Amino acid sequence: MVRRAFILVAALAVVLSAFPAAAVADSAVVLSTTYPSVVADKGKQLTFPVDVVNQTGAFQQVDLRVSQGPTDWAPDLRASGFSVRSVMLEPNKSQSIDFSATPPASAAAGDYAFVITAYQSGTAIDALHIDVTLRNTVSSGIKLSTQFPDVQGQEGNDFSFTFDLVNQAGIDRDIGVSASAPSGWQVTFKPSGDTKQVSSFHVKAGDTQSVDVDVTAPQKVDAGAYTVTINAVAGTDKAQSPLKITILGKSALSFTTTSGDLQTTATVDQDTKVVFVVKNTGSGPLQNITFSSSPPDGWTVKFQPDNVATLAPGQQQNVTAVVHPGSRALAGDYMTTLTASASGTSSSQDLRVTVDTPTAWGLAGLLAIVTVLAGLGWVFVRYSRR
Repeated sequence: MVRRAFILVAALAVVLSAFPAAAVADSAVVLSTTYPSVVADKGKQLTFPVDVVNQTGAFQQVDLRVSQGPTDWAPDLRASGFSVRSVMLEPNKSQSIDFSATPPASAAAGDYAFVITAYQSGTAIDALHIDVTLRNTVSSGIKLSTQFPDVQGQEGNDFSFTFDLVNQAGIDRDIGVSASAPSGWQVTFKPSGDTKQVSSFHVKAGDTQSVDVDVTAPQKVDAGAYTVTINAVAGTDKAQSPLKITILGKSALSFTTTSGDLQTTATVDQDTKVVFVVKNTGSGPLQNITFSSSPPDGWTVKFQPDNVATLAPGQQQNVTAVVHPGSRALAGDYMTTLTASASGTSSSQDLRVTVDTPTAWGLAGLLAIVTVLAGLGWVFVRYSRR
């Protein structure tokens, strides 16, 4: 009885030892994927991971092939940018590769099947089935957006925007970009982080391209709000995104006499009027223009009018400066500074004022001189007789 049992065990050992490779091969490598069944659009590339798992404690080299499926879909196994035909697996480790296929636009809607097979020494050791349902519709559309479409600045400035250009179609496509802008404005397009100017972008299906848009205002442009429209076109799909750019305008003014002559004459304790012109030489309106002066001690300077409510670019207005020298002013030349100010800008002029002696004072002086001379003559005549 014991001898018969021994013979059976020995025979079983012989049978098992005859097939060691087959027993290991059945469980050595497993193919798996998280997405064994998917739905796709015509022309849209399919890409999803496939895991090749080594379930043994030894290195395993495995050959891989897409053994079944429509060949016009160009099925492939890829990793690190290469088409993969074989993988070397570490003990008890797995390796992920990508299965990719692109259904042609001519493919009919329906169900399609692919099989990925793993081989060792020419023998199939595992197979993964992938089912693809191709639908008859193809998604389309372009989306164009920016986070900050409304900006402000000065004439001649550069205004920068970053756009997201989204290809919502089911196929890769070239998307052209352009701009509708006022005359004299410049608009350029660049891939974000690049300095190269372009007029179109190749965007994969469902992907987003980041685009830098630079808008340059002319050196001389009136203050106000301007609209620049960014356009994207691919086939019959179009998208637009308006940008609002507000030019604030530069504040500047000039302030001088109507004749350009910055000197005048005046009489002590009397008004002298000098007409000035205040002009808006900037590109933006000026509000609440006021006037000031720094006359000598005892003098006064008044302005008529004493302020100007508003001046549009290029407009001007006459302003009269009324200069009144003090009663103790002596004859001679004096300087007084007159200033016009508005909206953070100003203009000043130094006015030379020559003060003459009043006519009454001149007559009084002449009379005093005559009196002194007459007195001297009388003294001379009287004492000369003695």
